[in-house]
Amino acid sequence: MIQVTGFKWTREKPKNGPYYFEAAKKLAEIVKIPVLLIGGIKSYDEAEYVLNNSNIEYIALSRALLCEPDLVKKWKNGDKKKAKCVSCNNCLKDFWDIDCIFNKKNRKKK
Repeated sequence: MIQVTGFKWTREKPKNGPYYFEAAKKLAEIVKIPVLLIGGIKSYDEAEYVLNNSNIEYIALSRALLCEPDLVKKWKNGDKKKAKCVSCNNCLKDFWDIDCIFNKKNRKKK
């Protein structure tokens, strides 16, 4: 499998899908092994768009799943709301304690 990803500190997304979609789409047309796209996929519609409009076989939800570990289950059960993740990158501040800042705040309140 080839994983297509990168690193951007911007919150602006391309008009035609998630980050790196066009590059991953072109790569998936050329190679004979599965391609996985990572970068900015936070809604059911985006995931569906990527998988239905390219030869990309896999997507990653990385930060969205840090924020909402049950996100895929929600989508599967019909709740197609966009993930709560705002791409603040605070989950990446401490390599040894990778967690969504919203979850940390909620745990401290309890």
